[in-house]
Amino acid sequence: MLPIDEKYRIFAVNTSTNDIHDENDGFFMYATNRATLPMLDYYKAACRDLGCGEGHIQSIEILEESIRLLSKGIIPGGIVVIDRKFRFLAVSVQSDRIGDEKNGIFFSAADKAILPALRAMNADRDRLGFTSEWTDKNTTLIDRIEAFQLQGRSKIPDTSVSIETKQGLEVAEILG
Repeated sequence: MLPIDEKYRIFAVNTSTNDIHDENDGFFMYATNRATLPMLDYYKAACRDLGCGEGHIQSIEILEESIRLLSKGIIPGGIVVIDRKFRFLAVSVQSDRIGDEKNGIFFSAADKAILPALRAMNADRDRLGFTSEWTDKNTTLIDRIEAFQLQGRSKIPDTSVSIETKQGLEVAEILG
């Protein structure tokens, strides 16, 4: 089976469960990638449709706000953890770029909300200004995640209002 993410070699650890992940069961996006905030909007909508817990929705909203602050330069890059659910290292196979939880997000392919979010982005690509090349790559990602989930490895996402949300609220309080 082909890796979910061909662009990066990934080593990720879920901070709650200590489960280990890599490019074969997830993918990486830089926080400042112009597709990241739309992806999170569609992801949040898919999570609501699936009945995810309010703690998970809150954690997505905190993630979105952290990315907005990072994009505006209010939070300096590399200082604040963006992705609090995973600790990870993503090394590009095409360049010397390295991503981690301070500048990006790791999405688990097992997450049932990922497919509807990616499909919604494809459907809305013209409004978002994405090219057909981008859509083709996104469709490949969808196909790989679909194959992964068809093997019975999928779940409804949920993040409690535990450490992830508490850390995000602390950041919000610091930034006032």
